[in-house]
Amino acid sequence: MIRKSIAVVGGFPLASAVIGYNIAFYLSELGHNSNLIIKESHLGEWKKRHTDENPYQSKILKVIPNNKYENKIIRQIREVLLVRKFDIIISIGLGGMWYLPFIGKPYVSYTTGADISELAGGVGYKGYQVKQAQRVFKNANLVLYQPDFDNIAMGNSLGLKSKIPWRQFVDIEFWKAPIYEKNSMEDNILRIFHPANLLWVSKFKGQRLKSNDILFKGFRIYLDNGGKGKLYYIKRGPDVKETEQLIIDLELTRDIEAYSKNLDSNELKDAMLKADVIADQFGVGYFGLITLEAMSLGKPVIVFAPEKHTSLVYPPPEEQPPLLNASNPEEIAQKLLLMQDTKKMYQQSLSSRQWIEKYHHPQRLAIWYWNNIEKYIYKNKK
Repeated sequence: MIRKSIAVVGGFPLASAVIGYNIAFYLSELGHNSNLIIKESHLGEWKKRHTDENPYQSKILKVIPNNKYENKIIRQIREVLLVRKFDIIISIGLGGMWYLPFIGKPYVSYTTGADISELAGGVGYKGYQVKQAQRVFKNANLVLYQPDFDNIAMGNSLGLKSKIPWRQFVDIEFWKAPIYEKNSMEDNILRIFHPANLLWVSKFKGQRLKSNDILFKGFRIYLDNGGKGKLYYIKRGPDVKETEQLIIDLELTRDIEAYSKNLDSNELKDAMLKADVIADQFGVGYFGLITLEAMSLGKPVIVFAPEKHTSLVYPPPEEQPPLLNASNPEEIAQKLLLMQDTKKMYQQSLSSRQWIEKYHHPQRLAIWYWNNIEKYIYKNKK
């Protein structure tokens, strides 16, 4: 293995705190000089998720200090000069990484969410922003992307020279249930938790949505077919008001309860542990980190992630993730009714945790990442 110095640069606070930190940390565990480069203004989000660590004493963290007397251009120049000292750059998200194609260093672009399909595709963005994003992705030695409907189509249309679906890191020790025992639904009520961002009303032409409304409509059908349940969601995202009106229209106000604020990692974990089933997203055609964290807790997950997409990430002979796949309200209701059988729920729970340990163990995943980085960056230099 070629040991290198690696700069992991996050464009957004949350991406830096979660994705960037995990990649930098576990690559450093392999012996690389791997550092997460983070702006001082982004430290607030990082501290929420790493409460036991002092960021200024972290071996993998390099903080770019704020200087109120510097303008944006000067701060960006300082960042460029810092990352150029490394052999390889891994960009988490895009925000502000316009300089990557111009500094003469190999780089990997780890796209988050809909970076390719929306930012590079011009959904809600225009002009120079779109051209800048396309240049970054086209010139990357490797693009790691979420294999959903739009990202696959846009990645192909952009002619990206090297792209593979990513695998997300999961802290399997933090996202671990205290005990694993046969679930017995309290009061015979199935508790469903839906922590996804509320994004189901189109604001831009071509925008791919999380289709949260499908879940609420499916929950209505579940109750109408004799199911007993309680659905919890988080009031976050652009479509909170529309969601509240949908709940009224479906006559679900007594059966649904909302968390009034966003949840930090500990609160999110507690909310998941109290639930019997986790519901992720149903519009994009793949799952997010929420699904993996829920599976790590041993929770059944209802989500829409067709095998033609998951098999890109976990090709045969690897096992497909044991998900409760549903693409419409009727299928969601069917899966919820299935989970009323506590034996089936328990087996689904065990399968979820076992699959995570096999395919998302951080040490194994770090090797997977480095093998691909080494392959695409050094493939023409051996």
